[in-house]
Amino acid sequence: MRGIPIHSASAAYFNKLAARDEPWDIAFGLWSPSYIDPFAYVNMLFDRRFVGGTNFTRFASTAYDQQMRRAARLPQGSDRNSAYAALDVRLARDLAPVATVDFLNEPTLVSKRVGCVVLRPVLDLTAVCLKS
Repeated sequence: MRGIPIHSASAAYFNKLAARDEPWDIAFGLWSPSYIDPFAYVNMLFDRRFVGGTNFTRFASTAYDQQMRRAARLPQGSDRNSAYAALDVRLARDLAPVATVDFLNEPTLVSKRVGCVVLRPVLDLTAVCLKS
């Protein structure tokens, strides 16, 4: 086993994993997408267009690329959610390019006076819109 002496949540760490000439078999990575949407959790991690970027696993499958892109084109709603749910099951069951070991939960407590909240990366009190 050979460790990578870079913090596992840093861009440098993911860039090193994504490099084509970097030999690795298993890695731990903290993934927190910029927005809450199936595209950010599925396409950004597994679409071959993002190899060398957010697809640090170098996963590449023409069939799954087509399914991901088809799901991404659907309008927001139950059909899109169902397409991504089915795709998620197939990826996890048949290929398992990653294994989820944890999910970070960031509870946000706000009063009735709050009009908007920025949830990523953490609650930023300067970004909260207070109603008068």
